[in-house]
Order: sequence, then C-alpha cells, then structure tokens
Amino acid sequence: MIIKKHVSIIIGFLFFSSLLLACGGSVDLSDSVSENERSQSAGLYGTVTDNAGAAIESATVILIPADDINTARLDIADFSPDATDDEPLEDLVNDTTKSYQTTTTDVNGDYSFASVTEDSYFIYVKPADTDTSHLPGGSLCRISRQLTNTGLNFDIEISTNPSAAATYVGSSTCLTCHSDKTTIYKTGHFNSLHVPASDSDMQDVSAFDDFNDALDKFNGTTTVYFYDYDSTRGFDKYKTAETSSGTVSFRIRLLKTGDTYQMEFTNVKNASDPNNGIVYDVDLAYGGAVYKQRYLTRLAVSHAVLPLQYQQEGSESNSPRTRKVWRDYHGSYWYNETTQLFTTPANSKSFDNNCAGCHFTGYSLGGDSTNGYAATAVSDTDGTYDFDADGDLDEINTGCEVCHGPGSEHVASGGATVALGLLTPERESIVCGQCHSRPKGALGTDVPDNADGDMMRPGNSRSYFLENHTNGTQYDTSSSDLYTDVDQSSKSHHQQYTDFIRSSLYKNNEQLVTCSNCHNMHGTDNFRSLTATTSDDALCTDCHPDKTTVTEHTEDKLGTSTDMGAVCIDCHMNKIAKTGAGRQGNGSYWENDVTSHLFSVARKTTSIVAGQTVSDSLMSIPYTNSCTSACHDSDLSDD
Repeated sequence: MIIKKHVSIIIGFLFFSSLLLACGGSVDLSDSVSENERSQSAGLYGTVTDNAGAAIESATVILIPADDINTARLDIADFSPDATDDEPLEDLVNDTTKSYQTTTTDVNGDYSFASVTEDSYFIYVKPADTDTSHLPGGSLCRISRQLTNTGLNFDIEISTNPSAAATYVGSSTCLTCHSDKTTIYKTGHFNSLHVPASDSDMQDVSAFDDFNDALDKFNGTTTVYFYDYDSTRGFDKYKTAETSSGTVSFRIRLLKTGDTYQMEFTNVKNASDPNNGIVYDVDLAYGGAVYKQRYLTRLAVSHAVLPLQYQQEGSESNSPRTRKVWRDYHGSYWYNETTQLFTTPANSKSFDNNCAGCHFTGYSLGGDSTNGYAATAVSDTDGTYDFDADGDLDEINTGCEVCHGPGSEHVASGGATVALGLLTPERESIVCGQCHSRPKGALGTDVPDNADGDMMRPGNSRSYFLENHTNGTQYDTSSSDLYTDVDQSSKSHHQQYTDFIRSSLYKNNEQLVTCSNCHNMHGTDNFRSLTATTSDDALCTDCHPDKTTVTEHTEDKLGTSTDMGAVCIDCHMNKIAKTGAGRQGNGSYWENDVTSHLFSVARKTTSIVAGQTVSDSLMSIPYTNSCTSACHDSDLSDD
C-alpha cells in the first residue's frame, strides 16, 4: 500500500525556482495550510497561484473522490488515445457522467467551497478553457486527503506553460542562473552522446567507471569478425568474435589516428570490393552509462550507427551470442550478403530519424528518404558536438528544456516554464514515458515525433501524445518485446514507463507516484540518481514504513525469512529486461540488466515450467538469478 506521508509535491516544498524538477520528500499535511487572513467555519477555501506567483482567475477547483480512481491494471492491448482508464485524474475530470464538487477562482485567485462532503479527495485544478498559459493538476492533486467540513484552508500552486512561440535556448543558459543544478552533468541523460574520450563543459562521466572502457580496444590490433550470417534474426544477424570463426563475411579493425577513433572495414568474402579497407571515423560514442556503447559516423547528410555494440559486462567466453563483449548492430546495413559488397545504410535507417529525437534538446527533423534525413538540436556554446555542421556546437543530449519546455520567455522576462511537480502525475510521467516506452512515431520510426518531425513539448497529456506522436496503430511495445508471463513483463530496454503505468504505483487511491518520486532528474550520488538508497531499503520504506523489516515481511508473505540480507528490490524489481550483456545467474541461467518497473514479484512458474529447456531467453526471476546461490538453491522445477 502507498502511504500518504511521502509527498512528491506540496506547497512550501515546491515553491522553488521555476526550473526545478519534482523530487520526493516527506512533508506534513499542515505545510499546505495557507496563512492568509480569510477564514470560514465550514467547507474548504484558499488561493490558486502559479509558479511565478500570479493569481489564477477562472480556474476550476475539483474535488475528486479517491475511491473513484480506477485501480484496475492497464492492459497494453487497450492502449489508445481514447482509453478512459490510463490517466487516473484526467480521465475522471473528462468523464461527462461524473458530477463532482467544484468551485471557481475569482480575480484574486481565491476559491471557496461553502461546505464539503467529508471524504478522501484528490484536489485538482483545471485552468479556464481560454487559459493556455497554465497547465492542469496543481500541488495538491497527487495525495488523497481526508477532508472535513471544518473550514480547511489550502492554497494551491499550478504550473505555467510556455507559449507556442517560445524557443529553445540551451542548458548552459539555464544553468547560468540555476548553478545548483549542475549535478545534472553527471547523469546519463547529459552523457548519452559523447565525443570519444572528451567531456564537453556540460558532461562528467566520473560516475560511470567503465564509460570509456571500449576506447582501449581502439589500439590498432583489436579486430572483430562478423560471421555465420543468419537472415532470420533481428538486428544481430551476424555472430561476432575477436578471433576468426565460422564463415566470416567481413571484419572490423579498431584503431586510433591522432585523436580520432576509427573503424577499418575489410571484406573477407570479396577482396575485390572497391570499398575494401574503407575507414570510418567514430565521431560520437552513443551510450556508455548503461551497460553498452555504440558508435556514430557522419555520412553525406545523416549520421549512421556503426555496426558494433560494445557491452561492458560481456565476455568473449560467454556462449550466448548476445552476451559477448561485442554484438552485431545492424551489420546487414553495411554489408550486402547477396552482392558480397560493402554498402551504407539506407537513408531511412539513419540515426537522425530513428534515434536522435529521444536524445536531443530542441529536436527537429528535416529531409526525406530520397535525399536523406537531417536532425537538428538547439545550438549551445557548451554543447557536445556540431551535429549539423553549421559551425556551432549543439545540445545533442537530454537537457533542461526537454522537461521544462523551451526557455526563451523565461530567460527574457522570468516568464513561463513547466514545473513538472505541479502537473497531474500522468502529465509528468509521459514526459519521461515518451522515450521510456516503445511506440511507433507518427513518421513510422522508433522516435515518437509528430508528423512535422518534432518531439512532444512537456505539459501535454498522455492522450495528446498517443494521438499526435504515434502512428495510430502501435501505441507502445509489440509482443516481441514482452515476455509471455501473466504480467507481460518487458523484455527490452527503454520500456520502464511501459511497465510503470501498469503498476499500482501509477493508479491507486492514496498517492499517485511519478518517476521523480524515486529518481532525482538533476542527479544524486546514488545509483541511477535515486532519491534515496536501496541497499538499506530507504527508498522503499519511506513510502512503506510498515515494511521496514524485510524478514518479517517475507515471513508474512512466504512463510520464510530472508537471513541472507535480501532487500526490497531483489524481489520486487528484478532485472528482467536487457540492454547490454547481462550477467551470469545460477548455473546455466542468466539474469539481465534492466530493472522491471512493474514492482510485482516474478513468480517461479512464469519462467520455469516442467519440460522447459534452460536457455538465454528465459525471463530472469529470483529463482534463477544471482540471488539463487545465496538463498534459492532448491530444485528450480519445484512450484
């Protein structure tokens, strides 16, 4: 059960500078009480202002009974813009069959309910239909509160919204004033694209010990062989190894010339290939913070992902092909098995139109499949790389304005910026969720851009996103990226939101949780910028104080204790999905490297059933992962 104590957004906690992200915290309910001179003996009253301090006129304050939240688990098959159960608060507000207690703010932003029916409510603010400068939700919409008809006094804060004319200015401009947020330099978001071995002024990879490990391989002697082509597989149609094996089609030698990292391609099957020996510069390292790294090179119009994926936890001795040091990443885009000639990826396969949207700040896509696609990002003097070759560095990583909206109006006059913690929880979550899920975008690629080639600005609803930023048929992941267990657990990476919105944390009667309850987007010293530690269960027990003793909890649920020091996430956040090599589990079993965000316990029978063959593809569960050697060492086939 989610406890009301852990408050993501409360007045007093969130009266921050307008570029601050919502963070977790414990705040007493009395912190929301206004100290203004108004009073009344019954009902509920207060003042609605925005995060710039302006009073909000003609806004509707709505009391949503907590028991009206539809807590039924979402089914991926039902995802659509027309769904009526995937936005916990807004679906109820938009339901014309519902009749709630409401009142409207006056010119001073004041509101008043003469009386209230005593119950538990989420207090929601809906700006006037003509007010495009503010966003719905408010500082009291995430925690259900037991209201009494005694003249309670609660002020509410809502978020401003940049106008459609606002433009991007780059994170270095934001951080000039908000210098206390430069901890963000150490996050994966600011380091997803990197000039090899070179930090920009807004990058710091010191938190990732193995970030640049692959670069040591660019020594002129490391060669990766691509062999035993299999057309039936996905992106890794070739096996790879640092020693020649099987039927080799081509090989890549890793070298460094001066400060430039390079890959030399050799056609083993056809030495007469006119492109035999071609060398591509590695202009950008793509990833490195989360178990793998890929590499980009600039072609005529677009950038392309070179066909090698380095996996920090991989080993050449691992037998599953997906768990070695190197993995083929679309080698078939670079080598034609029919002609036995090197080629380059089709325009439709460029990084620009398939990937960049979920990494760039101020992203926009131009071009077409005939002439090539060209992505652009906001120029920034402290940017990472001149992506569009116009002479200016660009912010090609996930910067401040991806979450807070374009900042030109805020910079010019202290104007509007999106305060995520003041949005409805579903609107905050979709900011992260647009890229931590797997829909097909409006242009048919994995980038959730709209028909104009732009990413969604923060502050929009989930239904808006599904309507305008998908292709209208695939609203999230396909079945191939899910396991077949009853929970449909995610198999592939960047599907945390896909999991999360199907959990009870997203839809419940007490506290509507968002990503920022657990992750501080500006960075912390904790793993994955968590708001608290997991090794002592502090992150979990802040909201679940009745579960502070894990041994008692497991004895209650399972009839057995956990004397080996298990913590909450060992069972409730198994590493079920995969992005890199993963790691050895128990015996011939493997565990993966991306944490499930369903928060349910993966049962033994969901992955291990009588007669099933042990394989690399089985879902990792506590009975087959690294916990097994300590605790779960009984017969794995037992129920």
